[in-house]
Amino acid sequence: MQNETEENKIEKNVLTAIESGEIKMRPRWQFILQTTLLVTGAIIVLFALLYLVSFIIFILHETGVWFVPNFGLSGWFALFRRLPWALIGLAIIFIVVLELLVRRYAFAYHRPLLASALAMVGIVLVGGAFISATRFHNQLFEFARHNGLPVIGGIYRGFGMPGFDDIHRGLIIQAPTGTFIIQEDDGDTSTVIITPGTRLPFGAGFQVGDTIVVFGPEGPGALIPAFGIEKVGE
Repeated sequence: MQNETEENKIEKNVLTAIESGEIKMRPRWQFILQTTLLVTGAIIVLFALLYLVSFIIFILHETGVWFVPNFGLSGWFALFRRLPWALIGLAIIFIVVLELLVRRYAFAYHRPLLASALAMVGIVLVGGAFISATRFHNQLFEFARHNGLPVIGGIYRGFGMPGFDDIHRGLIIQAPTGTFIIQEDDGDTSTVIITPGTRLPFGAGFQVGDTIVVFGPEGPGALIPAFGIEKVGE
């Protein structure tokens, strides 16, 4: 009975406030328009996030940076130095914006902020990894290399080409004993030297036609004493 009395009081106070003009009722179309804009904005931000995260994973694979942690602690340091922090920062901003948009709805509003944010990050990472595993970015990259991709073509050409002096991804075109000659995406060739200290996380069964990632500084004459070598996908 007490709860009913309190609800009646609240209802009367609301009606009184509406009649006095303190509270103005908005037409239904405004709520529909606001909801439509919020949903549309959330969908746009989500797709932008999925694209951005998948692009980050793609360029890490394309440059070979993704694989260097397999070569030990120095590989992990190389990974953190080579991460595209500007793109990662932009992705974090998008995640915050998406979280603010989603939390306006009941299914997210009552959830703890940390749990909601972690769920959002998990969804974006899984979705981005799935997209990066397709041919989507590869096709855009090929268009960009042939100047057939306006606006964002420069981004693919800038981030897609290998540009590190100690991480090399290339195709084995010759395999003399104890060395490899690889051709990188830019057409240059380098000679990879296997030393007693070279790390081979997944064995040494390399042959002509394999795509490999080599971790090691390139010296004079395009010679690379390899700290680590790993066979990767095409």
